[in-house]
Amino acid sequence: MFHLIWCWITGDRVTAIATCIYAFFTVLMYWAIRRQVKLMRESVVSTFRPKLVVRRVFLCPGTAMPTIGVPDAYPWKVEFVIANIGGSPARIKTSSLTVSDLSDDQLRRPLPYAQETDARNICLKAGEERGFSIEIEKRELVAGFRHMGTKAANLQHQQIARVYFFGYAAYADDAGVIRKLAVLRHYDLENGKFEFVGSADHEYAD
Repeated sequence: MFHLIWCWITGDRVTAIATCIYAFFTVLMYWAIRRQVKLMRESVVSTFRPKLVVRRVFLCPGTAMPTIGVPDAYPWKVEFVIANIGGSPARIKTSSLTVSDLSDDQLRRPLPYAQETDARNICLKAGEERGFSIEIEKRELVAGFRHMGTKAANLQHQQIARVYFFGYAAYADDAGVIRKLAVLRHYDLENGKFEFVGSADHEYAD
C-alpha cells in the first residue's frame, strides 16, 4: 500500500496502476478459490451425507410398586439407540420423541407429536451410535404395564396393546443442511420390544 502511494506521489503512474490491477485480480482469485473450496466441500458432504436411524427400542420397566404421593425411584422409560450410518457427522438440533397409545384412526392422521425440544447440538460421527432414553409420561400407560405385565399374548384388547414410540429429530450436516429423521414403532406384547410398523409416512431418514 505504501509502495503504491509512493509511486503515485512520485509520478510513476504506470507502476501504481499495474499494482492496483494486480491487487484487484489477487483479491478476485482469493474469493474464487474460497468459493471453489466451499463448493467442493458441499459436494463431498452431499456425496457422503449423514443418515440417522433408530435401532434397538426397548421398554425399560421402573418401580413396580409405587408409593402414593412419592415419585417413582426408577421411572418407566423407553431406551433406544440412534446411529449415524452415513459418511459424515450429523448434529442433532431438535427432537420430539414420545410414548403414547394410538388408535387406528390416529395412525391415519398426522401423529400427535410431543413438544419439540432443543437437542443441544449432539454430534454423531460417521459410524457412531449413541444410546438415549425417554420417560413414559402418561401415567395410565405405566399403570397398565404394572397391572397387566409387559409381555402377554392375551392383552391384545388392552390399552397397552396400542402403545407406540414415535416422533422425529432434526439434524444438520457439515454444510448446514437440515435433515429429518422420523420414527414409529409399535410395542410387541409377545417379545417386549418396539417393532417397525412399516409406514413410509411415519418412519424415514432424509
